[in-house]
Amino acid sequence: MQNAFIVHSLIFILVFHLVPRTALCQGEEIRMGKSGGLAGSAVAVPGFWAVSDNVAGLAELADPTGGVFFGNRFGIRELSAGAVAVAFPSPAGVAGALYSHEGFSLWNRQNIGLVLARKLSSRIDAGLRLDYQSITFGEGYGKSECLSFSAGGITKISEKLFLGAQLINPYGLYLREEAGGEIIPSLRMGMMYAFSGQLFCTLEAEKPSGFKPSVKGGMDYSLSDLASVRIGFREAGSQKQTDPLQGYIMLAFGASLKWGNLTADLNTSFHQVLGWSPEISLSCQLNRKGKL
Repeated sequence: MQNAFIVHSLIFILVFHLVPRTALCQGEEIRMGKSGGLAGSAVAVPGFWAVSDNVAGLAELADPTGGVFFGNRFGIRELSAGAVAVAFPSPAGVAGALYSHEGFSLWNRQNIGLVLARKLSSRIDAGLRLDYQSITFGEGYGKSECLSFSAGGITKISEKLFLGAQLINPYGLYLREEAGGEIIPSLRMGMMYAFSGQLFCTLEAEKPSGFKPSVKGGMDYSLSDLASVRIGFREAGSQKQTDPLQGYIMLAFGASLKWGNLTADLNTSFHQVLGWSPEISLSCQLNRKGKL
């Protein structure tokens, strides 16, 4: 029991001081699907898992789709995360919902998001997500809850070039503020360039308020209609010049496999200080008649 208490205490310290996601409603989010293997550089990438990223990318979705996500940070069980998401196209646009949970008894964060994305023209897609977010600290440290939103757009410059932008948490309304936390707005801007039907590359910059900007990018290559591989990098900014994690490089790797209407995205990332973070996203697309 004493050893378990020591381990949990050390993990609590790690979360509270080193992992930037501990700030309530901070711009850093769980990124799912291909985004994980692209080091999060998917602000201009359309697809179902845009529900957890730039929601404007959902506007291109043709059929109802559902998915689940499981991830683990740095090989630490207590820092595991899970999510479930659904999206349904309609004449008014694509509506969706997302629920995610990460953490353990001493610290955990939950998010419930409602999404609407639609095509504004043949070249412009837009999306909005409303979020309820909560962070809980165990051992009587309390809980904080807030409502916020994110908005994004994707512009098709040509058949090969897409530009994307997303504003995250520009404003938050606290429902409860027992555990502290800070609502941190974040701006993302980036591009996707398709060199061919098999290869596309991404490049993105993200600037949370009060932090230095981070630069990230990636490349995805389709081996066939059933499989693809990807790689990504991220150079993270920091709030303080003396931060020991300032300027670290995170590398990401991933692959996608398809079986009919089922898709599995397998990703992992490597943090120079904290180590490996594997994850898997599974999605299932239904046709208009509700069949797999």
